[in-house]
Amino acid sequence: MIAEVPPHLVTTTNSAARFAYRAIGENSTTDTADELVFVEEFDAFVKRGKVPDLTNCFDGSKKQLELFEATMKRFVKNMATRKRFRSLGIDLKDPTHCDLSYVFKVATAAVEQRDGTGSLRTCKDFARKCFKSASKRHTALGAIMSMIPSDIYGSAISGGVMTILAVSKLTSKIKFGAEDQITSALASLDSSLAEFQAELDVCTQLRMGRMDENIRRIQEAAISKSNQLAINTVTDKGNNDGTASHSERNNSIVGSWLDLIGDFDASSENHVKECIRAGLGQLTLEDREKSQWIMSSGEVRNWLRLDQSSVLNIRAEEAPQGLFHSLSFTAALLAETLQKSTNYPVLSFFCGLRTNDSFDSELCGHMAVLKSLDGQLMKFCLEKRPGVDLSSLEQQKKRLIKKSTEAPKYAFRLFRELLGLLEEKDVVFVILDSWSRLLGDRTQADKIIEKLSQTTKELPNLVIKILVLDALASDAVNQVADVCLYVPEEVDCWKNDVQLGHLEQSNLCMVEELQETQRKKREDLVESDSEDSEANW
Repeated sequence: MIAEVPPHLVTTTNSAARFAYRAIGENSTTDTADELVFVEEFDAFVKRGKVPDLTNCFDGSKKQLELFEATMKRFVKNMATRKRFRSLGIDLKDPTHCDLSYVFKVATAAVEQRDGTGSLRTCKDFARKCFKSASKRHTALGAIMSMIPSDIYGSAISGGVMTILAVSKLTSKIKFGAEDQITSALASLDSSLAEFQAELDVCTQLRMGRMDENIRRIQEAAISKSNQLAINTVTDKGNNDGTASHSERNNSIVGSWLDLIGDFDASSENHVKECIRAGLGQLTLEDREKSQWIMSSGEVRNWLRLDQSSVLNIRAEEAPQGLFHSLSFTAALLAETLQKSTNYPVLSFFCGLRTNDSFDSELCGHMAVLKSLDGQLMKFCLEKRPGVDLSSLEQQKKRLIKKSTEAPKYAFRLFRELLGLLEEKDVVFVILDSWSRLLGDRTQADKIIEKLSQTTKELPNLVIKILVLDALASDAVNQVADVCLYVPEEVDCWKNDVQLGHLEQSNLCMVEELQETQRKKREDLVESDSEDSEANW
């Protein structure tokens, strides 16, 4: 008769253990059966005196499980905030029910989304090249294929030919070792040579071709200046004192304003260089070509060349995720090109880089934008417009220098007054990158855009061009912008990489067209005034 099963074995789910115990109960004494205890954690019988104490055995595992659950909660929260689950096509799961298989599923979907499109493009490009090559050699391929029989013997011939070709290709790879590296290096060399040739052509056309004319102009200017100095020595001596005092007064006003803002850096030169350097070294080929697509678009070209104030809003179909992206690269290239090639004020503010440097609204909020624009415009007036008199900003009624650092109302009023001091038909470029990453209240950010748009209409004697990149869908710039450019996720390019020389030359041509338009308008205005005076006579 089978011995009675003890309670600790009745509850076990191991049927083999049950059978073994019953067998022992039939063939052994009662004392022997009582000495054995089945331990589920070991999945084996252990003598009763050697059963371990498992009370605190799993404390470490429990702590690791709690740490894993906390990590999963943060992970799910971040992914849900960025709406990445929906883009990956994965259902949002309760963090307490997440396991390693779920994490692997999310990671696999992310990798497939990142690499899948690029691999598909590579295959399509390879197929397109094969098709073109086959089309060019249609006659020869047709003749070769016509000689191969269509039966099993012909299939054997085809297989043999393909095997020979494969062995030959494999031998070549083994012999040379680094075929991929050599191909990549040659492609990079070809790209560098093309860019160098383009820059060389620009230098040849714009500089070498005009050398004789420039030398002649320099000689004429030197003779003219020497004659003027000889005639007006006494007059110039009296005027120099006034000019020096005027320049010193402007420097004093700007210096007092810089003392008030403290350590705040109003310039964006470092951010422009950082964006260009990161764009060339970190961005993918697709992102760089997307920047080229943006700058080659009709919206950007018209924004550069037309002699009229305008607000251009550029938004991507998918909001950029990283610190450096195609829109920030575009903003930096435009700012760099305009600063080097024109004598106009080019004011820029990179919200993403400012926020990355310091997560403080005083340094990367709406007041930081206004102080940066004020500082850059004052610096431009000192260096490029020395005839501007800044003393009017310190009049008793205004006192804008001090008030501008305390409230956005007076900061923008200072900017408005500085614009009013510029020359007739001066062109002002304002570039605001990564506007969605500006810290602080969005209503204050909207007020800045609205005020800038209003200023373009209140100052018709100036050409004010405002460019806002990567704004939120709810921002005011979407309503006040004169032109909007939406950048698709996939752009039609040929993967030839970005040629900086070509881009700069293209942008420079647009700016030269703007300058030529303004020059013709001035000449027409002078002729019109001359005709009116003769008619009155």
